Amino acid sequence: YIQACVEKGAISGVGDNKFAPDNNVTCEQAMKITTSVCGFTDGYNLEELGGYPDAYTFVGKENNLLSGFDNYAVGVPLTRINAAVLFYNAAK
Repeated sequence: YIQACVEKGAISGVGDNKFAPDNNVTCEQAMKITTSVCGFTDGYNLEELGGYPDAYTFVGKENNLLSGFDNYAVGVPLTRINAAVLFYNAAK
């Protein structure tokens, strides 16, 4: 699963070729994974939009992925309810 996400550009690890699969996922990490895997980032110049995490937040907002989120902030762990909201909005 990690390799598939790496190939899609959804994850790049925590540095030094490590991935920390047991760590919590932050809101911005979940947004990058979701927007990348679902193809929402296609057609955007992510570097022009500020790179990570700003570009992915922008793309998420543009695609209404944050509709119903109760707390989206950089560094905040993704709660189960916000994960459900994010995935539901991505699937619509």
